[in-house]
Amino acid sequence: MLSIRLSSEVVAYFKAGGAGWQTRLDAALRAIVHETREAPKAATKKAAVKKVVAKKAVAKKPARPARDGARSVGAKSVRKHG
Repeated sequence: MLSIRLSSEVVAYFKAGGAGWQTRLDAALRAIVHETREAPKAATKKAAVKKVVAKKAVAKKPARPARDGARSVGAKSVRKHG
């Protein structure tokens, strides 16, 4: 036998389904285990993509300052008045 602490909210949710609530809880936990076993493969791929994107963002040159009395605001240039 195994003892496990669960929030009253989780227990109430599964008990509300009637008899077999412990079996349904076990099935839900098993599904999470199976998903997380597959997730590292996908997560590794996503992490690699993020790393490449981050390197490209760092490698980008900063925008050139606006010329002729204009100041840069976001992606736009705004002319100074007066």
